[in-house]
Amino acid sequence: LVSVKMRIPQHVGTSGDALLEERVQKLIDAGVSLLTIHGRNLKENKTNVAKCNWDAIAKVVKIAREYSQDDNFPIIANGGIEHPSDVQKCLDYTGASAVMSSEALLENPGIFESRAKDDMNLNPQHIFDRQIKFCHRYLDLCTLYPPVPGSLGKEGGSFNCMRSHLFKIIYRYLDEQPDLRTKLGHSTETISIADARQLINDLEGRYTSIPNWDDLKSSNVKTSSWYRRHRDAKLNSKMRKRGQKPESELSGLSIADKKAALKRRIQKLKDQNKNQSGVIKI
Repeated sequence: LVSVKMRIPQHVGTSGDALLEERVQKLIDAGVSLLTIHGRNLKENKTNVAKCNWDAIAKVVKIAREYSQDDNFPIIANGGIEHPSDVQKCLDYTGASAVMSSEALLENPGIFESRAKDDMNLNPQHIFDRQIKFCHRYLDLCTLYPPVPGSLGKEGGSFNCMRSHLFKIIYRYLDEQPDLRTKLGHSTETISIADARQLINDLEGRYTSIPNWDDLKSSNVKTSSWYRRHRDAKLNSKMRKRGQKPESELSGLSIADKKAALKRRIQKLKDQNKNQSGVIKI
């Protein structure tokens, strides 16, 4: 079995259609038996992330099945799966055989559960409780099946992998608790499953007596999630035009002045974190 995962070329829908068709046909000629297609091009990532092009995925499904003369040629759709309901929507729209998720699944590992509900249909406290349960369940699994030592760098061993996953699961709440975010990322303070478990318990304790969940930034499901982080970054970015670099405030300064300016910026961030530490203010 030979499988391939690819992104769409640029300008699909106009001048890029011929290249898309050529690539799919060449892959089938080469013996590919399963194709996963991401409905974004190479430049549509990070702060340049764009809406997933399900029309392009549908084109690939049509091309592959017609060219292979196999009405069931397996195509996996990738991209745009933010909520549980998006799974069926994508299958219906593209005609793909299956879907895969990456970014959203890192924050909500339960997206593919049969009875999973979209965050918009849940109250903020229910979402918080769900995420905390995900963290504890993940740590349980890490206890039974530890990640390979050094899987994310020699320093920190396998805990670096756990740290990364926990950060994504509780991303929206760590954004409100900068001291816990710093502690989770600290290379000597949080280095074990026991440390992580205590941090999750501390986080849970800070949200036990919230008078009005709707007032919290984390309760805005449209803007606070890990999946949406680059959408906000794109809107707030100084880089408004593709290829245009924002002018740095350090431009024109001497090396000594640049060092001094950077030190002041670092100290300002430290002061902000210090002032924001502790329980959230309602």
